[in-house]
Amino acid sequence: MNSKVKITAALATLALASATVGCGAFGTKNKGQKGRENDNALAGKWQNSCSKMDWLGFSYNQVTFNFSGLGDFDKTTTLFSDANCATAIGSLTENGTYAALGDSPALTGAQNINFTISEAKVSADTDTAVNLFNGVSYCGISSWQKGQATDVLDKPCVGFQHPKGAVIFDVYKVDQDGKRLQTGKGSLFLDKSEASTRPSKLDETNVFTKK
Repeated sequence: MNSKVKITAALATLALASATVGCGAFGTKNKGQKGRENDNALAGKWQNSCSKMDWLGFSYNQVTFNFSGLGDFDKTTTLFSDANCATAIGSLTENGTYAALGDSPALTGAQNINFTISEAKVSADTDTAVNLFNGVSYCGISSWQKGQATDVLDKPCVGFQHPKGAVIFDVYKVDQDGKRLQTGKGSLFLDKSEASTRPSKLDETNVFTKK
């Protein structure tokens, strides 16, 4: 083998080794970490029952969770005027990513989870809801319009201001053969929960079933 061929072969070997180290040291490591923060037991659609509430004159709500297998989530809280949750009058949608962090040291059988909020929008879908929102300038907005979803991140909502990227520290438990989900907190916006306080118990009154 002449010197030119030897040099070419050496460079090719070096390039292959560098590419392999690069993939292992950066891309694969980060993807592996994110993969460990996903929980396949959460993947899918979950919904709780129609519940009584007392928030700005709204009386009932129902919450739907959607978890992807890639670590994303969507949470929709629909507001209703009736006890059967048949007539929707508004909604709050929260979107972002989650990180399942393993066993909770404070709560046997539960897992710690962090929700990172990247988007939150509120919609008033009836004239009554529009008047309620405008009457109190909800989230500092006095120009609510019917059916128009409005971004409420980083706005003053009921005494709290939640920036993009806000992290909600929560706990959860999936049981009954993967068909029941319980969490510790309700909505970041509707129940005035402190984002930085992780619950030490599950909310036994707020149970989600797999759909």
